[in-house]
Amino acid sequence: MYFETGVLMQGLERTRKDHDFKRAVVDHLAENKMTSSMERLMKLAEEQAKINEALVGWVERQVSKKGGVAYVVNPPDPLDLAANLARGLTDSPVGIAAEERGDLYVMSLRSVQVDLNQFLRDFSRCCSVSGGGHKNAVGARIPKRLFDVLVEELTWCISRLRWGPASSR
Repeated sequence: MYFETGVLMQGLERTRKDHDFKRAVVDHLAENKMTSSMERLMKLAEEQAKINEALVGWVERQVSKKGGVAYVVNPPDPLDLAANLARGLTDSPVGIAAEERGDLYVMSLRSVQVDLNQFLRDFSRCCSVSGGGHKNAVGARIPKRLFDVLVEELTWCISRLRWGPASSR
């Protein structure tokens, strides 16, 4: 079951915008066939696994950390995994992967401790940021000039979680 799920996840990650292929996968699964019996899906899953393995090394070499926030800029792909790796490899509460697009950073933020969705809503009230998601995972677009501000605010937020009134209970 885990193997079949992994093949599906990795293969679909590799074909992000190939909607015709995704429909073929749904048809395949609707016939009660195993994901591993779909040759193209297996090949794509293998390719994505190699990309992910290379990303681990890339993040290890490129990650920066400020307080409890670990971040990488312009990872080769995918942003969500790069953010998780930045967080996990540095044992940080928050990981960010940012991709430059003109004057913006398109970002993926990941955490297991900080309510990132609430943080982003609060941060967007004072700064020009768009995005959202859920407690442990959000995506955002932010002007490059505000990136350091975002990291500082996240660092402050993390310090309050560790040392604020709730930690003395």
